[in-house]
Amino acid sequence: MVYNTSMPQIVEKSIKNIFWAVLMFTIGFAGFSIIGVMIIVILLATGNLPAI
Repeated sequence: MVYNTSMPQIVEKSIKNIFWAVLMFTIGFAGFSIIGVMIIVILLATGNLPAI
């Protein structure tokens, strides 16, 4: 009976932790992507982008 009551709570906690980790990673990754794109746009606009 203890197993039945404790297991769902552990699973729920794990799912919440994974959800938050994924959410934070996604927000961070999106933030870096936006900053990177902005830097490239600024360099293109000012003509300072080196030829690749």
